[in-house]
Amino acid sequence: MTRKFKAGIHNISGFGLKSLSDSELDFIHQATLQLFQNTGLKVYSEEAMEIFHGSGASVERFKDHGIVKIPPYTVEDCIRLRPVRSGATEEIAKTTLSSNRHWSV
Repeated sequence: MTRKFKAGIHNISGFGLKSLSDSELDFIHQATLQLFQNTGLKVYSEEAMEIFHGSGASVERFKDHGIVKIPPYTVEDCIRLRPVRSGATEEIAKTTLSSNRHWSV
């Protein structure tokens, strides 16, 4: 699966920073998606488990924690809809993210 957007920092105020190739970043991203979906994350906060569950993740509860398994589409949506820092685009992102849907990754 090839993404149409890239994660990572490539520029910081005119200073270029690129220690990993695009294929290396994509490999790490795909491995992370697989880990989130198949292994999951150990979460102790009941509130966090509810937020994850509300965003489409499966939550398996135990006595003092939960295992949250996050589907790849949820992670991809969070990246795609992340707040950005430029005029009109920032307003669109704020409107989208405030629509009673929680994005937690």
